[in-house]
Amino acid sequence: MYLTTSFNHVSKAMATVVLISNARVEAKSSPLFNVIPTNSSSPIVPLSTQLNAHSCRKISNQIGRIIKNFNIKCANPQTKKCEKLIDRLHDTIHLNDANCAQPADESKHVLPHISATSLKAHLAFIASDALQGRKIETPGIELAADYIAAEFRSAGLKPLGVNKSYFQNTTFARNFYSEGKLKSRNVLGLLPGSDLAETYVIVSAHYDHLGIIENSDSHTSNKNEGGDQIFNGANDNGSGTVALLQLASSLSNLKEPPRRSIIFAAFTGEENGLGGSGYYEDHPLVPLNKTVAVLNIEQIGRTDDVEDGLQIKRATLTGFDYSELGTIMQAAGNETGVTVYKHPTKSDEYFSSSDNKYFAYHAIPSHTIAVTFEFSDYHGIGDSWEKIDYYNMEHIVQTIGRGLLHIANNASVPQWNSTSPKAQYYVEFAKKYHPQLFNNF
Repeated sequence: MYLTTSFNHVSKAMATVVLISNARVEAKSSPLFNVIPTNSSSPIVPLSTQLNAHSCRKISNQIGRIIKNFNIKCANPQTKKCEKLIDRLHDTIHLNDANCAQPADESKHVLPHISATSLKAHLAFIASDALQGRKIETPGIELAADYIAAEFRSAGLKPLGVNKSYFQNTTFARNFYSEGKLKSRNVLGLLPGSDLAETYVIVSAHYDHLGIIENSDSHTSNKNEGGDQIFNGANDNGSGTVALLQLASSLSNLKEPPRRSIIFAAFTGEENGLGGSGYYEDHPLVPLNKTVAVLNIEQIGRTDDVEDGLQIKRATLTGFDYSELGTIMQAAGNETGVTVYKHPTKSDEYFSSSDNKYFAYHAIPSHTIAVTFEFSDYHGIGDSWEKIDYYNMEHIVQTIGRGLLHIANNASVPQWNSTSPKAQYYVEFAKKYHPQLFNNF
């Protein structure tokens, strides 16, 4: 048999021609593997050391798929040498994840750039009086959206919104009790991945808040401190918003891109029934069945929990044991000195209270990380940037960055926990609607 196949679509520079004629194999212009001599029993040796991790994984995955799908047959079935050679071709060309160098752990170099000083500088603006509490359909929230987009652009993120912008225009109900519609904008930037770039990890936070007393909804606690009328929303959720900005700035400095693409999403309308994230789920900008995990950030700046006391270097995850994200973030915390734990009552209770909710309904492992569930100025006038513990927040955001990189660089997809009774709904939903990504239950 004489077989010629060209891998030009992988890379012209890496084009490989394989010739099989009885028991002879030749490889031309290929830096990927050595040729098996006809009389040799040694395995094919990948030359992955000649490639960086990014190129090796990308090329190995593509060629691996070609080899797997190619139907090679011997012209003479009686030629045992040919049959053996073909068997060895399939068995010993291990052009896969294990043969490529794993991406270097750059987190220890880039994550320290996340600093208390930078977080404070961003939050002093996001939670300033100039933005008037960032209520939907006010100049303040529009200014906040423009600021976030400018920071995404400065970090080098690619625009993910319409018309090559960072914005997704949204419409959603004013609240659960009204049929009126609100218009606002989600702000989204993309850090492209490498060999798994067509799968995505979303890190998110809502950037809207309640406005000022005269235009705020009645469910707020109107604590008038010295005549102040502005709900600045520093902890809720300016803290999560500036965490996004710092993560974007730091991770864009990686020498090699993460394997999966990372979407940085600043959602609007959380205070109006999760309006912005709900709109995104109805109008996704990347396929939901290619989105492997969502890590939502909420209230990470204050440490004074009204029930549990000071939460120094501590963070909790909603629905902690619903999926593998709980243990992933716990391991990240072990590296940064932050205790990531399951709250005995509120972890499950608050699972559907923030922007991870609708992603979970789409069978995507999605959780919210927080430091406090309830703090003294929650939805109050006193939630100001001066009350944030920035040094503690620095450690929390670095922990989030480590967990995020673990998810983005790991070949395996985070799974729902099939042994958790409260996660069973999502497990069954995943089996039914997304088996191609969530199939290891």
